[in-house]
Amino acid sequence: LVPTENIVVAKDDSYAGYYADTDGDSEADGIIYADLAHGKKGQWSNSDGTFTIPTVSASELKEYKITNDTYDGPLGTGKLISRVEKSYSADKKDRFYVMALKDVEGQKKDGSSTTAFCWWDDAHNKISDWYTITSEDFGAGYENTATMIQKWNDSEYGKKDDNEEYKDLWGVVQGKFAEGWFVPSRGEWSAFGKSLDITSSNYSNEFKLSRMYWTSSLYDECDAWEADAEFGCMYNNRMNSSNFGYKLCVRLSTTF
Repeated sequence: LVPTENIVVAKDDSYAGYYADTDGDSEADGIIYADLAHGKKGQWSNSDGTFTIPTVSASELKEYKITNDTYDGPLGTGKLISRVEKSYSADKKDRFYVMALKDVEGQKKDGSSTTAFCWWDDAHNKISDWYTITSEDFGAGYENTATMIQKWNDSEYGKKDDNEEYKDLWGVVQGKFAEGWFVPSRGEWSAFGKSLDITSSNYSNEFKLSRMYWTSSLYDECDAWEADAEFGCMYNNRMNSSNFGYKLCVRLSTTF
């Protein structure tokens, strides 16, 4: 028998739904929801617009291996995929988009935790150039996050929010962004929902998701796109919604 750790992932198969070990510690860091060896178009539902996952030539992609075919993770037992090598030449590209297994957690001033955030509380109705600074496209999440972190740090559209109950998400995600994690775009969140067939009946118990999540994509000068797992589609929501009774969480994505 061939040892599991020597089974190289094939380029002609798709691995959406597999666990991903993105840092080489033999533990799952997320779940794969897009495979650039197999681009496709789709939409989570008929109300939220389409997404397009590009196809990258197999020769351009990094290589991966199945390091555990009976990995017992938080989403049940599945196969775990890791990189074959930790470093590649510059012409080799990441193949997989991965969604984290847990929500981002913040901290209230009293030391207790919270998982709900504003997109940017004080920026509501102030981002007149909203149509140029972020994108809804699949593949835009990293750049969106980099852009908004910089603008939040510079207070470009208003003061930074660090109030008693909730915080702006851009201040909370910066440490993980430095490690390669980003807030998914509208297209990336929609691809996640569609690829894993997330529905009202399975999002909570099977996928351990909260109901509503922010994306990194602006809808207009007042709203940002959000994913609603209960209804299985994308909506627009006010940037300061978490201060108005809507509990919007953040779950990060990465590539590897």
